[in-house]
Amino acid sequence: MTTWPVAFTNNFPDWPLTFATNLNLTNLTSIGLSRTLTPCQADNFIRAVHDTNYLIGAPTPFSFSLGNSQVTNSPSVVNSKLLALEAAGYTITDGNPGTTMPFEYTTPININTQAIPSGSFTGGLFSSSNDDIEVNATTGEINTPNSGSTTIRYTITATGCYNEQAINVVGQLNNVYSMAFDGINDYIDTGAGVGNALGNSVSDMTISMWVNITPGSSNDGIFKIGAIATDVGEFSIRVATDARIQAYFGASTVYRSYDVLAAGNWNHIAIVKQGTTVSGYVNGSLTTPAFSGGNIPSTLNFSNKPTFIGLYWNTSFLFNGKIDEVGIFNTALTGAEVQSIYNATETGKTADLNDLTTPPIAWYRMGD
Repeated sequence: MTTWPVAFTNNFPDWPLTFATNLNLTNLTSIGLSRTLTPCQADNFIRAVHDTNYLIGAPTPFSFSLGNSQVTNSPSVVNSKLLALEAAGYTITDGNPGTTMPFEYTTPININTQAIPSGSFTGGLFSSSNDDIEVNATTGEINTPNSGSTTIRYTITATGCYNEQAINVVGQLNNVYSMAFDGINDYIDTGAGVGNALGNSVSDMTISMWVNITPGSSNDGIFKIGAIATDVGEFSIRVATDARIQAYFGASTVYRSYDVLAAGNWNHIAIVKQGTTVSGYVNGSLTTPAFSGGNIPSTLNFSNKPTFIGLYWNTSFLFNGKIDEVGIFNTALTGAEVQSIYNATETGKTADLNDLTTPPIAWYRMGD
């Protein structure tokens, strides 16, 4: 292992870029550090390795050790860059447990809603990479009428050291229409496109939608991925006989039942699968399953399977009521993301799901 020259490591804080741009990687497999860096220096080296084309374009990803030097933890952008390097084949050893991010926003943020970072920060200023999303330089407050993404940076004035967090501001779209189902012969067959987009080994996924059930509804299908047949399919959601929202995973014996929905009112529901864990949200709040059965499978196979809205099992179990804004994600949304969808919806407006960190792979707006 090659040891980094002391001349580079003593140059603060610009040595990482100098080192990165002058290092000959042709026959290099690993490098190591002979002294402990400050978090600022360690962060700068990761940034330099990630952002310098010479290093990213190296013939073979190499390994390097930061020794006891600590890189700033998530949600810092530098942590994301470290993970990206590791995903590209680099082996990186740094000091654990890492440095705590000095500021943190709960993301995503909704437009026209005050957001102030938590944490311990002093002696610096905030800035935004997106001029349309302004940040108060002193307090870090964000309260913007504009949606989109930005990177918020906090820079220590005396040293120039900085940390960054990428955030999304969720906007709104006009929402005038929904789809009505009569519970007799109405349902939507979207084909196998969603199933094929999800694939045959789905560990994480989210279904988000608004539903308005008719009083007296019982055993009504809301959503299904799987053929119309004598089973629940690979995944399905229904209004159970006790008027609770119930989700099935791969078999009729594997299910989770959540809150009773108020009939005649719009309710937002989200079912989030992350590996073998499932979370159910009703109107933005995480709910504890009232009933459950079976073990959630680690992966689901959706390939070549059709997706239905307003149905589960078969045409004997059709939905009676209204459904709107059906979003299907191939990621597990966070509780904050689910809450942001709920918070951004009001009369005549709905959340723009494309403003989330990972947009839905399918979004049925039901007439809008």
